[in-house]
Amino acid sequence: MIIGRNKITMQKILLLIILVSILGGSPVFSQVADNDFVMQFKGREIDISPFLEDFPYSQFSLSSDGQKLFFHNASKQTHLQWINLAQTTDLTKATNAIGIDLSTCNLWSPKYNKVDNCVYWIGDESNEEIINIYCNKLGTTQKEKLSDVPYIYAWNFNQDYTKIAYVGRMGQNEDRLDELHVLDLKTMKDEVIGIDTPEFRYTWSSISWRPDNSGVMLLALKNADRHYANVVYVDLVTKERTVLTDSEKRADYSGTGVMDKWLDNDNCLFFSNQDGHKNLYAFNAVSGEVEQLTRFKTDIADADYVTINNKKYLFCLQSTPILTEMFVLDIETGEILNRKSSSMSYSIGAVSGNKVRLLANNVTTLIQVVEIEVGKNKMTESIVFDLPQELKQKLVS
Repeated sequence: MIIGRNKITMQKILLLIILVSILGGSPVFSQVADNDFVMQFKGREIDISPFLEDFPYSQFSLSSDGQKLFFHNASKQTHLQWINLAQTTDLTKATNAIGIDLSTCNLWSPKYNKVDNCVYWIGDESNEEIINIYCNKLGTTQKEKLSDVPYIYAWNFNQDYTKIAYVGRMGQNEDRLDELHVLDLKTMKDEVIGIDTPEFRYTWSSISWRPDNSGVMLLALKNADRHYANVVYVDLVTKERTVLTDSEKRADYSGTGVMDKWLDNDNCLFFSNQDGHKNLYAFNAVSGEVEQLTRFKTDIADADYVTINNKKYLFCLQSTPILTEMFVLDIETGEILNRKSSSMSYSIGAVSGNKVRLLANNVTTLIQVVEIEVGKNKMTESIVFDLPQELKQKLVS
């Protein structure tokens, strides 16, 4: 039982549940001081107050240039905050990215737009889950609602951050048809490109824009079955939709996805596990041809393009419960040029040239930002952001 004067937010309760699941067993909580909580576990006393008071942070993400670190702070109210990593690594010096208490509404997938210095997100007004696109100038309180649909499945900027493509879910029942929109951020014109079909329903995903803005890739479920996820290409000029994956083969939703960036204007890569593992496939928008690029027996967790000596390669992550494998892949030959292992769990936050910024964590590390300088024959690793040693000692007993 937990006894105390302070209100524990739902986010903090979830953190406790995660901590308990890591430790295993059935802990007992007690209060030994007004604001200090101790967990009795297998003969040990574990002070968990640092998780409730000293580290109220979660949901870390990076801006596309890797300089701005965004996160939720639930110390009093819940706010989306940010720091500029070129200026500070002290989370206590963070400022609010938007002036909204996030306990009063939903805010999902915040993205920073470097062109207009605004933060965009999908969310609602008061936790009613009528999900739309919102934005506000970084550091201000004035938000603007940019769409007006019942719910948004998928959305993303084009490559010059002047347009947003999104999928509006237009109803709750199985007879609904969902809409693909393009919103022009300069004119604020919102155009309905087309609707999906009962055979191929749009679903939650990112959206990948062709560099010349003539088409987008996104996901669709065959007959609304998450075990038959497909990548589709929509020509924004002709409004035609093409299914790129083999819709007869099972491909789970969790193993299917699109890469935000294209290799060039005509060629891009996407993920599918229709061969049993999450692998990479290449699509040419001119010829319409699709080719399987990798045939790994371990899922590719994430990938992005890096540039080495003016040539593009793929930086890939493969994850297992005990380690992460990083490697450089030659897109033309399929050859692995360079490989490095880590005990950290990584996700790709941002890429600039041959430098990759990764969000990292494991059982003893809550958050780090690690930069990998990638070469054809080596990878050099450095820590860009880490928690102070004193705080880490409090958090990891």
